Amino acid sequence: MSRIRWVECQLDSISRLRSDADRKDALNHLPDGLPQTYQRMLNTIARVPGDKEIVVKVMAWLTYALRPLRMEELALVAGLQPDKSFHFDQQIDLDEILEICGSFITIKPGKSSNFDVSWEIPGSHIAEYDSVDFAHFSVEEYFTSSTLPDGTTNPYFISEVDGHRLLTLCCLRYLLLTKGPLVPSWKLLHDSNVRFWTM
Repeated sequence: MSRIRWVECQLDSISRLRSDADRKDALNHLPDGLPQTYQRMLNTIARVPGDKEIVVKVMAWLTYALRPLRMEELALVAGLQPDKSFHFDQQIDLDEILEICGSFITIKPGKSSNFDVSWEIPGSHIAEYDSVDFAHFSVEEYFTSSTLPDGTTNPYFISEVDGHRLLTLCCLRYLLLTKGPLVPSWKLLHDSNVRFWTM
């Protein structure tokens, strides 16, 4: 377990609390390890309607997407709901993504080592954009583990089947929307969907 990561998460979690009483209570009840810390952070996020779904969606995309994603793409897919109609103004604001998921994600400037240049989309300059990644390897481990170290079921587990199902349904919903001309920031996601689906 990374103690530095644990401390970062405690400080982030405590900094979000609104009163000294809540901060003191949090300091008196610190979780033992990273899985318990992540669960506490997610339980706090889940108190705001819709935020839990945004985190789970973002984590599913980061885990199961075929290539690294940009913040603009995450903002779009975080607002997509496979079973509901969607309009581009329903995308989640970038600042909101960072506020909700900030402890779990990091922005990697420039060309990330995760980009596979053979998957670069012609004319899109994808390798020049900042990518989003997990803030720590333990974040991905947490979301892809069905059980926690204490043997209990992980309520935030995203199975490979569920993750790919979500991505597929979101991509289908998105592709159904794109009958007319695309604005440039959405063209990248559209082109990558078409490219990867035809492979």
